[in-house]
Amino acid sequence: MFTPRQVPLHPEDQKIVEYACDLCRQLNATKLDPRTVSWVNRMLTTQIIIFQSNIMLPRQLMGQLTPEEWRPLLASSIIYYGKFRARPMIRSFFLPMSLPVFVLTAVLLVIPRVSGPVYQGLLFATVTGYALFTLFMMRRFFFGTMRGFHFVADAKAAEIVGREPFIQVLSKIDALKLDYRPRFLGGLTFSPTARQRLEKLKENTTVAAG
Repeated sequence: MFTPRQVPLHPEDQKIVEYACDLCRQLNATKLDPRTVSWVNRMLTTQIIIFQSNIMLPRQLMGQLTPEEWRPLLASSIIYYGKFRARPMIRSFFLPMSLPVFVLTAVLLVIPRVSGPVYQGLLFATVTGYALFTLFMMRRFFFGTMRGFHFVADAKAAEIVGREPFIQVLSKIDALKLDYRPRFLGGLTFSPTARQRLEKLKENTTVAAG
């Protein structure tokens, strides 16, 4: 799954690590401590993960971008994983889900005291209602909130590395038509594509100019 190019690092990979370290210092995210690069299969072309000091990059983009062109994507990824994961996840998903859990528990404790068809009707309505609410919240969170965090991270990264260089990199990736589509869930992905990120960044540029 992970494909390091050389040990020691290939010169281009080493430069990517240097850019990542510099951005981590700027963004107060030195705990990520990037040291190595791995080229990974089955990743979205704009996806970057820094885990255990390892920068995971999409293998299909190996050799397609210069180290300098990786800077905007690195900056956005560091901002996204460093600032927009834990607390927003709790606030946007788990807190709204806590009340329905208490309601469901209370109803399930009361329902056994009811007999006959009424019991079955209440049980079905309660479980169905909770399931539909959970599906709605999951869709809203993964396809709305989490994608929104990506766009916010892009906007903040553009302030650091420059909006035009970021737009040029996303345009280059979009032109390659390499986006990976997972085989499960009908090819759905929770992260925005290069085209979606590009359009949002251009939209923010237009708003700022206006």
